[in-house]
Formats: sequence, structure tokens, C-alpha cells
Amino acid sequence: NLSDAPLFLHEDIYSNNTYCGDDKKIVGYNDFLPVKSISIQFFKNKKWINNLLDAIVSSKQKNSSSLIDKKYKKKFTSNLSVVFEGGIKCDFTAKIRIHGDLDDHIIFESNRVMSSMDVVLQNGNINSIVGFKLFLPHTREGDNEVIASTLFNHLGFLSPKTFYVPVELNGFDKNFIFQEKIRKEMLESNQLRESAIYEGDERWSFLDWDTFE
Repeated sequence: NLSDAPLFLHEDIYSNNTYCGDDKKIVGYNDFLPVKSISIQFFKNKKWINNLLDAIVSSKQKNSSSLIDKKYKKKFTSNLSVVFEGGIKCDFTAKIRIHGDLDDHIIFESNRVMSSMDVVLQNGNINSIVGFKLFLPHTREGDNEVIASTLFNHLGFLSPKTFYVPVELNGFDKNFIFQEKIRKEMLESNQLRESAIYEGDERWSFLDWDTFE
């Protein structure tokens, strides 16, 4: 009796459709397969590094507030590979730029320069996520960001998926905080109707309030 026979499916059969998201359709998944690691290889790595160096030098020389000039937030194409727990691997093409307003988002470590990154996948999605941030942990107070986002989620508030992930960046390993971008895919994956998303204007945080006295 075929109806009583056990059905065995190899993980590779469903990995692309469910987790890599080869198509553009976003589905609300009940299970989020944990991300084990991410690897990034820039097509033009030398230009990416030079852009980081120019951004940090400019922030120190041209303004006292250490702001990163928007002209350095150009997008660079890269290959991005994600390994999930269980061994599933997905390969993507991504557009990546420097993320952050202040130059604390760019650091030197082990004679290498790196930054927080804004990532948008050009094909498919990671567990329904198309756009996400990779934060240098100190820029988000480390564990505080992960704990707060997780707590809000458990309390029933809409909160972006946030977790630590090791990232191999052109051969160098560094732990980053992965955080889903607040955009329409986040609403869809939470089975909510797409609608307006409001956020605060960060320009208020950079005003010199003494001038208003």
C-alpha cells in the first residue's frame, strides 16, 4: 500500500525553494533555518578597500562629527554564500555598500579595514529575507541588540530577525550582527498585509540642540 509507505526527502530537494528562494516569491515560513556562516567575495575587492579607506580619511579630515560622506556609500557587486545548519548552502549575487552614519562603522583589525554593510540580494532570498544589515557588533552595543530584538519578538512585537553570524570577508573571519531590513519582505514573511512602514528621521539626532536655546 503506497499510502502507508514512508516518504524520504533529501534536504537538497527542498533547500533551494524553501531557504535559498530561487524564485522571487516571498512566503511566510514557519521554520527559520539557522544561518551557520556567510562568505563574501567582492568582484572588485581592491576598489571596495580603497573606498573604505577614502571614507575613513574623509570623515577625519573634513568634518568634526565624523560623518561618513554619502558619496562613499556606493554599491559593490559581490558573490555571497550562505551555509545553514544541516549543511545546506546557497549562493547569491549581492549589492553591498557601507552602512552607518558615523565612522565607528569602519574599523581596522589585524591590519585589515572593514565596515558594517548594507546587503541586498539580487537573486533569491535567505529564509524570505532579501535585504539585511551586517553590523560590526560594537556599533549596536553587541548583545543588547540581539537580546532586545529577540525579546520583542517573543513578546509579540514585530521585530527584525537579529543574530550573530561569522562572516568570511575576502579570506578574513569576523563575527557580525545580522539584522533583517525593515521592508515589505519582512511584513510578508510575518504573514501581514503589505502596507506603509514608518521610521524616525535620523537627522534629528545630529542637530546641535544648543542653537535652539
